[in-house]
Amino acid sequence: MADSKKIVIFITHTPFCGDFCEEGLRLALGTGNSMISHDVTLVFAGDGAWFALKSLQQRDFEKYIKALSALDGTMIIEKESLDDRKIAEDMIKPEIQIMSRAAIFEILKESDFSISY
Repeated sequence: MADSKKIVIFITHTPFCGDFCEEGLRLALGTGNSMISHDVTLVFAGDGAWFALKSLQQRDFEKYIKALSALDGTMIIEKESLDDRKIAEDMIKPEIQIMSRAAIFEILKESDFSISY
C-alpha cells in the first residue's frame, strides 16, 4: 500500500470565479478522505482570502470547510493576503488559522506535493 503524503493545496482565486475554485475545495476534501488518508493542508492566499470570511455562505463552500474541519484537515489563511485586502482577523471563520507567508513557506518546504487553484 502507498505511503501517506503531505499535500498543500493553494486556493488563490476568489470564490466568485465559477466552478474552478470549488474544484480546489473538492480536491482537498477528496485527497484528505481517501483510503491512504494523506495529510492535506489547504491554504487560502491572494484573492482566495475571500473564502475564509465568516459571512460567505455561497454555494457549497461552507460544506467543504466543515467537512475538512471534521477530517482534521489543516486550513490556513495567509496574513499578508488579509492585510492587502484590509480584511480584519475577526472576520475569518474560526476553523481557519492565520499564518504569515514565511510560516506557510516552511510548511510548503516539508510537503511532498503542492497544487494551486
